[in-house]
Amino acid sequence: MKKRVLFVLANPSDIATMKAMVAPLSGEWEMEFVLKKEEALAVVAQSTVDVILASIYLTGMGALQLLTEVKEQAPYVIRILFRWNSSGADGGLQVVR
Repeated sequence: MKKRVLFVLANPSDIATMKAMVAPLSGEWEMEFVLKKEEALAVVAQSTVDVILASIYLTGMGALQLLTEVKEQAPYVIRILFRWNSSGADGGLQVVR
């Protein structure tokens, strides 16, 4: 059974880049990509999500608050906060530890 992974990114261009990066994993993961925290919370409430990755650059509610709410709503979901840099020198994904 595929793992369901939800990506919450800060802008549409990041979604396009991330989709290209993780495309080789489509045989193992069922993936969904959203831009807004409210959309992410709705996805978690309406379906089973195994992992949520949230960009540290989210505005408004903020990624930490989003992941805290996901923990309360669905404590079984693995929550990952990451820094996304699609245009910088390192050009990719860094997990915040």
